[in-house]
Amino acid sequence: MKKPPVPLLQGGVRADGRAPDQMREVQISVGVISNADGSAMVPHYAHERL
Repeated sequence: MKKPPVPLLQGGVRADGRAPDQMREVQISVGVISNADGSAMVPHYAHERL
């Protein structure tokens, strides 16, 4: 049996404390792998992706 979905907003704020119209900061680094034709690193929460 699946768990019921968690509401997006509780008390007018998201689970991470942001307002409904507030965006997260985004940082994108390009050229992180020198021998690749194209590479980028985009941190997402506590995880980083190449």
